[in-house]
Amino acid sequence: YSFGQALAFMPDGRVVFPQDFKQGQGAQTYIANRDGHGIRCLTCELPAPNIVPDVRPQGDWILFHSWMGHKITLGAPGFGGIGSELYVMHPDGSHVTKIYSDPAANDGEGTDDYHAYWSPDGKRLVWTHFDGQLTSGAQGRWDVRVANFEVDNGKPELTDVRIVRPANGHWY
Repeated sequence: YSFGQALAFMPDGRVVFPQDFKQGQGAQTYIANRDGHGIRCLTCELPAPNIVPDVRPQGDWILFHSWMGHKITLGAPGFGGIGSELYVMHPDGSHVTKIYSDPAANDGEGTDDYHAYWSPDGKRLVWTHFDGQLTSGAQGRWDVRVANFEVDNGKPELTDVRIVRPANGHWY
């Protein structure tokens, strides 16, 4: 079975992958056995696209990128562009939660959070952030961010968000 690009593996061997099957759902995140059997959409109840999944090493959360709620979009969520934000869900597709909202003006319009991945111990996330809000003085710059991933009373969140590679005009 061909899963395409940007797939991730669950600890039990199942594959989590993005795909647009051209049946009206748009690009969504799916889970299936390695041979392609038992395929199930995890994000089809959400407005597309919802792609570039990454499985937490513990197997309890799946990170994905989405344009949900953004009017200004360019490229594709998770691959770089404009409009992508970070979300997590359980492997059954439940408890979809936006875990990072850019504090910039205009509800984050003109920004992008992409290339997000779990640390090997599942306690942190790292991602690239682009601030294309030229009116905010950002001058279209990229930085790299790291945050702690915590679950408090079942609610996932990022804490201690910090910039580890300052914005300097380079594309990361």
